[in-house]
Amino acid sequence: MTFLELAQMVARESGTVSGNLPSSVTNQTGRLAKIVHWTADAWRQIQNSRASWRWMRGEFEGTTTAGTARYTGASFNLNRWADWITDADSMTLYRQSDGVSDEGPILYLPWQDYRRAYDRGAQTNNRPIHYTISPSGELCFGPKPDDAYVVRGEYRKSPQKLESDGDIPEMPERFHEAIAWYGLMLLAEHDEGQLHISVAMRRYRMLMDDLMRDQLPEVSITGALA
Repeated sequence: MTFLELAQMVARESGTVSGNLPSSVTNQTGRLAKIVHWTADAWRQIQNSRASWRWMRGEFEGTTTAGTARYTGASFNLNRWADWITDADSMTLYRQSDGVSDEGPILYLPWQDYRRAYDRGAQTNNRPIHYTISPSGELCFGPKPDDAYVVRGEYRKSPQKLESDGDIPEMPERFHEAIAWYGLMLLAEHDEGQLHISVAMRRYRMLMDDLMRDQLPEVSITGALA
């Protein structure tokens, strides 16, 4: 569903708009402007509700600079960067001059361990074997690179903004109606309960349960149970 179709669904299901559904998500006033706003905000809040949505993971590839240990999302031209993903074996590296045959994983170190190993005293530039995330969100390599290395990994995207009529939410289409039902809930809160919020809540929760089962990683238990 497009942003316009979602806003139209919110307007229709609210029962508070007679006749004219929004014909566009831009240049609206009054009640229709509120409907457009809460539809867009519902999508923003759904994206921010979980850190591990699959559709919000992206892949990146960037090149280090000799002698430079710290990199931001902008360093690798990631326009919607929000955070680095540090799952096991999620980050690899190879010397650019040697090509992909040189590629291998680098290991994550907690920030304090990284500081003790690579951010104190005299250091010698070399091939990075570890990485960490600084408190300010920088991707840090240790040792500092002694050459140009190609780094490949994953990152979390910042929330997608719905702004134009044809914008389509990035999550699986079969769950798009959850945005409209949550938009109705937000609209109802804004209206201090004038809508039948229980219906919107029930349908939203049903779709969100399905969405979480589909898009969140499975939890596994390792080792013997006591």
